Amino acid sequence: MPWRAAFFTAVHFGFRFNWWLYSKVAKAICPGGCNTFDARTRWFDEAVLATLGRDFDGGERCDTVVALAAGFDTRCLRLSEGRPGVTFIELDLPRVSAEKRKLLEKLWPEGKRGAKRSEIEDAAAAPSSSSSSPSSSPPSTAAALLRHPIFVGSNMLDPERASRDLTAAGWRPNAPCATTIEGLLYYLPLDKAEAALETVSKTVAPGSTLAFDFWPRECLDSGGEGFYGYKRAALMVADLGEPFLSGFPHEAEEHAALAARFGFKVRELLGPEEIAARYFPHKKHEPSRKKLAVTTFMYFALWEKI
Repeated sequence: MPWRAAFFTAVHFGFRFNWWLYSKVAKAICPGGCNTFDARTRWFDEAVLATLGRDFDGGERCDTVVALAAGFDTRCLRLSEGRPGVTFIELDLPRVSAEKRKLLEKLWPEGKRGAKRSEIEDAAAAPSSSSSSPSSSPPSTAAALLRHPIFVGSNMLDPERASRDLTAAGWRPNAPCATTIEGLLYYLPLDKAEAALETVSKTVAPGSTLAFDFWPRECLDSGGEGFYGYKRAALMVADLGEPFLSGFPHEAEEHAALAARFGFKVRELLGPEEIAARYFPHKKHEPSRKKLAVTTFMYFALWEKI
């Protein structure tokens, strides 16, 4: 019917216009910001999966993912599909954990299929290998069901309480795990940000990894001088009541010394140039000319517990 075609044409145009407008506003406030968030999601996923696929001493494999201050992020839900042997735990403040659990139970009941029926049947029919890892094995019918993570309401800035609450939820303190802290540390005062790192250091076993993102300390100390786009981003979040408060060393040697303080070694450290080259090689990244593929002040760090 003609009206139906007109309706869907209008909806399509409206959606495209809204996305165009959003991208323009986001680019004006924080150049490269949208790309940076996309890259951050991919990098954290890759860091977690790389840890799950590693062989540790004694032939042990990592089978636990702990997302600290996960908020309403969906990583644990997404990565649970096809990995029945992996335990996903999210630790956040009790109020946040309760709200997220309630929302998931309403919108995505546990056991709801996360893949098309044909994909599940094809995967179930495919031959399996007994030596395949939890992260790489093809999903069976059961594995293709999305599973809710284990929600732990606790305080990540209190190492003893966090360890106690995680253990009560089934976490094994002597086994390697993949830990993440995403989009949080720069909103905390430096002593609180370091307390979060201390919590991880005191609770995870050797070989465990910690993936996190951070701002350079130099960027905050200078008020964003030399980091194009930072000042506008800082003003925006400050107006929302969540100012940027802390940063860490971003030069390789200083960052390695920071990791060593907490009993870690650096496995990977990515700055804007490396992020742009890895995830957006087709885009120009020339900060001196204000052409940015990603923001100039986002860094990714992957540490391993010694």
